[in-house]
Amino acid sequence: MRNSIPPLLLQLDRDQQCYDFIKWHLVTGKPSNPFYRIALNHRRKFEGSYVLEEPYLDSRWCQYNPHLVATSLLLKLKLLVDLINVRRVRKVLGTRLLPELTLYVEEAIVRSPLSLAFCRKDDVGLQDLQHTLLRHIKLHCHTREIMSTCFLEAILGGLWYDSTVHYHDPQASPAQASLYIDVAGAAWHQTEGVLELLCAAQKSAMKDRETETEYRTGHRRFRTHPVPGSGLNWNDIERLHWEDSLVRLWDYLEFEVVDAQSISTQRPSTLHRQQLLAEWLTYERTDGGPEASWVAGREVYDGREGDVVDFSEPGILAVGDDGENVDDDADGDDATGECWRVECDC
Repeated sequence: MRNSIPPLLLQLDRDQQCYDFIKWHLVTGKPSNPFYRIALNHRRKFEGSYVLEEPYLDSRWCQYNPHLVATSLLLKLKLLVDLINVRRVRKVLGTRLLPELTLYVEEAIVRSPLSLAFCRKDDVGLQDLQHTLLRHIKLHCHTREIMSTCFLEAILGGLWYDSTVHYHDPQASPAQASLYIDVAGAAWHQTEGVLELLCAAQKSAMKDRETETEYRTGHRRFRTHPVPGSGLNWNDIERLHWEDSLVRLWDYLEFEVVDAQSISTQRPSTLHRQQLLAEWLTYERTDGGPEASWVAGREVYDGREGDVVDFSEPGILAVGDDGENVDDDADGDDATGECWRVECDC
């Protein structure tokens, strides 16, 4: 019953009461604590707690309340989505409307009552709030319970989550994940923008998925076929890719937040990825040199299946798709064979 109350409060947009309840139980600790019942009687001193305060994530208590930690993460993501919407409205409207009308639009698009305070802050204040929320989200996701791959898959998969799947993550607890999604799955799916943001971050993580998989399995880089003698079949490799993207999606979340706020035709994360690729290729050509398994003629694989780097023109890096095994996405990548071109100092 205790774990089902915070998701219900979030669905009712009673976010302050939700945070007070979560903090109240996280601070009091586990039920076996001799002072647990005494602390429960002091509920009023937790009322009106500051949501953006430093999160209380003591590992001694979080392991007894993983569901409350996950719901606290949902609350932070809900506030982050409202913040993204406010900043995007300001970029779209700019100075076209009177400040009073702009404030009216901003207050109309946010869902959480706590987000109404965001509308009265300037751009610098919103930027500081964004950094604070992202830092709190990373603190939540780096707890052992939230970093579990089955917990993340239960959140993203929702009602279609299969607890019988074998997980390579030693921290995975399918039973806990199934129990949590039963009580909080509706809250995650009814909070607009949260799952879309996480899925976009996971999709970005899938683009560079093989490096982490190779590190976990201890094998050399494999592309479309399992390594002979590795003991892995194609389904195992795809499963490892999927689990790795779940673990790494938090590292890509900040880029997706910037993309969601951008009104440009090209995503900032794409430009950033091209810049990193150019720097990496410059380093490989001047200092280390790519491994033989990465080079085929004048084409160097950049780590994403289907993407190659063409050195046919000096001083120009062209990252193109070969038209195979490429998923269409919103960042402009498609299977037409067209290339993104970026200048570099080679």
